[in-house]
Amino acid sequence: MKAPIAFLLAASLAPQARAQATAFVSNEGSHDVSVVDLATRRVVATIKLAGRARGIHLSPDDRTLYVATSEDKPRPGSTSKANAITVIDVATRKIIAMHRIGSDPEQFALTPDGRFIYASNEDGGTATAVDTRTGKDVATLVVGIEPEGVAVSPDGRWIAVTAETSNSLSIIDRKKNKVVDNLLVDLRPRAAAFSPDGARLYVTAEISGTVSVIDAKTHALIKTIVLNRGEAKPVGVVVSPDGRRVYVVGGATGALYAIDAASNAVVATIPVGKRPWGVAVSADGKFVYTANGMSNDMAIVDAAANKVVGRVGVGQRPWGIVVSR
Repeated sequence: MKAPIAFLLAASLAPQARAQATAFVSNEGSHDVSVVDLATRRVVATIKLAGRARGIHLSPDDRTLYVATSEDKPRPGSTSKANAITVIDVATRKIIAMHRIGSDPEQFALTPDGRFIYASNEDGGTATAVDTRTGKDVATLVVGIEPEGVAVSPDGRWIAVTAETSNSLSIIDRKKNKVVDNLLVDLRPRAAAFSPDGARLYVTAEISGTVSVIDAKTHALIKTIVLNRGEAKPVGVVVSPDGRRVYVVGGATGALYAIDAASNAVVATIPVGKRPWGVAVSADGKFVYTANGMSNDMAIVDAAANKVVGRVGVGQRPWGIVVSR
């Protein structure tokens, strides 16, 4: 009896173990996605795409990969097939659908149930909601000027959209599909991330070189964290699964900044590569991964030791990174 139970337990855990050992890196320059086996730290596949690859996310069950692609030289109103959210089956690594979302899709987020994509339309000053089952638009909402980053709260209720030219953050009520607040933040906000409990919202500002810490309920500014005297040019931001650390990459300094969420203080600055842009954290919080745009690699950082413990060469100008849970 013991052997079959052990066998079944191992079998039930095997898919999860395999999933946790995979990273997907979107490469802006080479128009593809690098699939990285984190156990061996090798690229095991390259998925070709129709345009430059930037925003990248996995479905909640890790079975589907979504990548925002666009033309190398965006044209307002363009109908090029390169402008889409490309849908990839993870098991086969094949493109199975393409959702058309504006002429220059860059960043987007998935609701926790995987039902909807919310994407920023930089040219149009809007955010578009797309039903992932049908590929149809279900809402188009006016946000700030040149919308950029998108984040969804853990309960799926709130959508946050940054806008780099109006220096604003729009809050969307997903139940009503309505913008319910617009907040001013620092100069050129790029990315946003909620804490796992949904209580805090972190927004990076590239020109100001700061991270805004916002109360997700009241929308009040709690703290402005200055990175490297305001010279870091931060973009990507992610929060650890336990909510204790906030990780931000600085494109100008080539560093990963570890922020203590309790004190809102930078506790470590880790050199990772040239122009880090995207950042992800493992499901257990033990490792942080960065996509380094001018190094053409990804860095693997030990979160406890705060140091780089590995590198993997990927495609040209890596932009985003996501790790299966």
